[in-house]
Amino acid sequence: ISNLPSMDQRFVEKAIEIVNNNLSNTDFDVKLFAQEMAVSRTQLHRKVTAITNKNTSEFIRTIRLNKAAELLKAKTDNVTQIAYETGFISLSWFAKSFKEQYGITPSEYMNS
Repeated sequence: ISNLPSMDQRFVEKAIEIVNNNLSNTDFDVKLFAQEMAVSRTQLHRKVTAITNKNTSEFIRTIRLNKAAELLKAKTDNVTQIAYETGFISLSWFAKSFKEQYGITPSEYMNS
């Protein structure tokens, strides 16, 4: 983030903070994200994609998965509970997304 122009950096920091504040909210979606950022969904999508090379949903999922990885490493809870704490409703979607990002399953990550 630190190599971004200051306005973009502030935008990303605010976006990350908003996602983190809504981490366990399973209803938090792109529409709510745009409302919290006080921009239209289209503007949010364009800006997030331009800065991060991820679409808005991927951006939210990446932050959730990073937090999940943190919690798995700390062994704060079991995999199921951590999935729910980080806003995933479906355990299979959590496992699939986690494996895509980290190359191993959440259980393997927790025990590594």
